[in-house]
Amino acid sequence: MTNPEIIEIPAEEWTKVATGVKNGSVWILDHSTEYLYTTRDTGDPAPTSTEEGGIFEDKDRYIYNTVLIDVYLYAKTGGKVAVAL
Repeated sequence: MTNPEIIEIPAEEWTKVATGVKNGSVWILDHSTEYLYTTRDTGDPAPTSTEEGGIFEDKDRYIYNTVLIDVYLYAKTGGKVAVAL
């Protein structure tokens, strides 16, 4: 894994935080908002509604998949995460 990249998550929009990955980690740095998390097979369309994501309940999440995926986060009031791939 590389050094973490700090990514700002704008309020109320899906943000792609990783592209074409099989493993990595995501850490929440700003705990003042609620985050949603979802993945897509690389190349599939981005999510368009909050119903497509699950609540990111932990302060961090390990990504592991057998095929390449894109990782998306949504923050209700904006936030900040660190991503290491």
